[in-house]
Amino acid sequence: MTFDAKQLAEVRQRLWVVAQRPQRDLGSVTFAAAVGYLRGFDDASSSRLLAGFAEWLAQRAPASLNLDYPDRVLAIAQVPWRRSPDEERHAVATLFRLVLDYLDTRIATTTPIAASSVRELLRAVRKSPRMYVFGKTYLAMSTFVSGIDCATGTLAGFSEWLGSRDRRAGNLHWVRRIPVLLFHDGVPPEPWSAADEQRAIDSMFDLIEAFFDERDGA
Repeated sequence: MTFDAKQLAEVRQRLWVVAQRPQRDLGSVTFAAAVGYLRGFDDASSSRLLAGFAEWLAQRAPASLNLDYPDRVLAIAQVPWRRSPDEERHAVATLFRLVLDYLDTRIATTTPIAASSVRELLRAVRKSPRMYVFGKTYLAMSTFVSGIDCATGTLAGFSEWLGSRDRRAGNLHWVRRIPVLLFHDGVPPEPWSAADEQRAIDSMFDLIEAFFDERDGA
């Protein structure tokens, strides 16, 4: 899509909603989860929605000139690398506040992305996750995919579709619903084993493919 001022305002509203309820959409109120979500969002817009964000941040924190935007946000938030839960929440809130401020100042033009292109992107992420996501965990992968969805709306109806297959997860967002559906004896406590992480990741991609097939009549 090409974002004019009106469409950019709609995207900003989506992110504002996420900022108000990070636990629901990110699954975990951590800075890493929030960054993964935004990277997915940005990749879905051909890495152009947040183009210039790091440079914009550098005007607010000149000392962070050579850092990527997550490090610049942490510098502005003035939180340490090892963070308490309160510091994590502060870092997440600062990140979204800065992104929203940035979007307020920018008229974005992005390359259109069709549903078929999103599907191809998701297949590429599954095949080579390290090229897209930092950390091969379900949380990292699902927040990245959720960010793609927030930018494109391609997974609209996915949570409801999952609910029609199995109602055990109630009204949970799909990020939190999939583990409930996968682990029939209860979601294991964190940290998950590498095998459970991979099972959840595979289940997510398999269910998304099935959703696309059914929705698109494949």
